[in-house]
Amino acid sequence: MPLSLSSPFLGLTRCKLYDLLGSGEIRAVKVGKRTLIDIEHALAWLGSLPSARFGKQS
Repeated sequence: MPLSLSSPFLGLTRCKLYDLLGSGEIRAVKVGKRTLIDIEHALAWLGSLPSARFGKQS
């Protein structure tokens, strides 16, 4: 998936997406001049994050 579509799809800013690419947490491939996000890997990364907790904590 192109970078321009990946950031809104994942709910990330372009800056955060580039940070994650630089750290190796999300993978990308080059096809000619285009950089494409490995969306399956990005979704697996997203799924590995801890759940958000809202409301009163006991």
